[in-house]
Amino acid sequence: MGSKWFLIAILVILFILFVCFWGFYGFGGFGGFGGGFFW
Repeated sequence: MGSKWFLIAILVILFILFVCFWGFYGFGGFGGFGGGFFW
C-alpha cells in the first residue's frame, strides 16, 4: 500500500515538472505553470 502512494507521488511530480518545462521552453518562457496549463 505504501509503495502505491509512493509511485503515485512520483508520477504527479514528474507530471508537474513536465508541464512546467513544456510551458517554459515550448512557449519561449511565457510562464512555467501558466504556459503549460493554458496553452
